[in-house]
Amino acid sequence: MITRRVPRLRYPAKDSGTVKADTGTEPDHGGNNGGVDAGGGTATGGRTMLVKVPCAEPHSRFTALFERFAVEVMGACRTLTEAAQLLRISWDRAQRIIERAVARGLARRQEVVIPHIGIDGKSFGKEHDYITVVLDPARECMHDLGPGRTAEATAGLPERCLPDPEIRLRVSAAIMDMSAASAASAASVRQTLPSAAIVYDRLHVSKLLSTAVDRVWRAEHKRLSARRDSTLENIT
Repeated sequence: MITRRVPRLRYPAKDSGTVKADTGTEPDHGGNNGGVDAGGGTATGGRTMLVKVPCAEPHSRFTALFERFAVEVMGACRTLTEAAQLLRISWDRAQRIIERAVARGLARRQEVVIPHIGIDGKSFGKEHDYITVVLDPARECMHDLGPGRTAEATAGLPERCLPDPEIRLRVSAAIMDMSAASAASAASVRQTLPSAAIVYDRLHVSKLLSTAVDRVWRAEHKRLSARRDSTLENIT
């Protein structure tokens, strides 16, 4: 005959990352309150027992399934504020979901060989703050980032994201833009990645080529127009 019931467990969807023993247990026939005291705690010490559950992380207010759905919604929205409104959560809680997702991804990440590495500067915010990101073009993902876009900011990034010297020697190309900051950091990249050839971004090369052709056209058009030569008149 069973004289004691196991306390029921509540699994909330968006309330907590831990589960608390429900006080709605029936007393056994011996007068014992099922191992739970009248104050809602356990019989040992009068404290509430918090147990880790597989459906949520500790101290998280959301289940893992909800956080996965929230990350997909954030990826489809233009801003975090828009995603928070759709999910009906605050901006701060949405930011915490992103931080936990990034932490899980970093914990799962293993050091892999990146034959081609991309280094680029990105702006964000209203004050035009900049960061330098290290990209993996083959997997189409960001590998690491650091504040600023100066040569000092770029110098330590490849070594930090690829701490193994043997793996750094297997990087065959470093893709960069042709800005002044990237040109200054190319020397530090060559020291960190000695086997990598500096490959400039195709977009910036095409832009420089287009600018050079336009300058030549304007100069020749001006020179021919002075001699009343309309050869380049309708060429754009």
